[in-house]
Amino acid sequence: MWRWRNRPSARPADAPRSEQPPDNRRELWVPEARRPRGAETTPPGAAGRAGTSARGDGQPGPAQRPDQGDGTFLTWARAHVAVLVVLAAVLGGVAGGAVGAATVSGLSTPPAQPPGRPVVLAEGLPRIVQRIGPAVVEVRTSSLGGHSIGSGTVLTSNGLVLTNFHVISGASPAGRITVQTGTAATSGPVQPATLIGADPKADLAVIRVTNASGLVPAPLGNSDQLAVGDPVIAMGAPSGLQGTASFGIVSALDRLVRVAGPSLGLAGQGPPVTYRAIQTDAALSPGNSGGPLVDQSETVIGITSAVFEGTSGRSIGVGFAIPINDAEKLVRTMVAQYGPK
Repeated sequence: MWRWRNRPSARPADAPRSEQPPDNRRELWVPEARRPRGAETTPPGAAGRAGTSARGDGQPGPAQRPDQGDGTFLTWARAHVAVLVVLAAVLGGVAGGAVGAATVSGLSTPPAQPPGRPVVLAEGLPRIVQRIGPAVVEVRTSSLGGHSIGSGTVLTSNGLVLTNFHVISGASPAGRITVQTGTAATSGPVQPATLIGADPKADLAVIRVTNASGLVPAPLGNSDQLAVGDPVIAMGAPSGLQGTASFGIVSALDRLVRVAGPSLGLAGQGPPVTYRAIQTDAALSPGNSGGPLVDQSETVIGITSAVFEGTSGRSIGVGFAIPINDAEKLVRTMVAQYGPK
């Protein structure tokens, strides 16, 4: 039996099914198998995700979504903390519109590690990037309202990809979701994808690439084993630049983050979402949303989701990732239903 790395046996993954899209009031949503391709898209002028508490008291801070304007959309929001800062969900917009020991259903798990915490040396970083890089994809959502760019983490060889809910929530029924593999030097084919399950309260979603085969799944780790000071690498396609990686450390754990609700297309904007995140100083930029945060054991321990920016619009070295363990229920449910048989 496949097991999540260093985790106890799986909890039952019971997920309700519905023909209705998520409205942030359900923990887990699984659409019908014949649901039309596509999800929802952010309408023109829609702005993005949002604020968290950096006050040190564990309380989430308020947030709002200003428009980016010019028909594009980029998720930004302001939070009042010690000073006025901007927490941006790291979702990009384009102009003109906005864990190999055992597997189950193609979901990859890492080999057992020896006792003790490995130390990452500079020469080991390229190896980690080369190992995880093929499992990182660019995710684009398009509609009449514009285009958004985010990232995704491959779960199975047949095309299941984990990303942030806010990356794909704005796609209208008339819009489309596409996925592209690639590196800084080469780009793979652009392939259509379909939203198959989501946990809006955790800002997580799983999409399925149409007719995919041979994709490289990412090794999933155990975020409960992280410690402050652990080195990490953030990977993704910021601003559409595939094969991008940045190095940092775990700056804090269990940071309470509150973000503005995602766009739900014609249904408007969902309620604010609050979750506990991994804080990192690895550089994150618009378009990193949904990409993996990777630890020194070459496993995915988080999904990058948001970043603080100062009032000048520049990063202040405070980024956030959703712990991979928090995605376990959604991932298990989707892989059991849609993964390789």
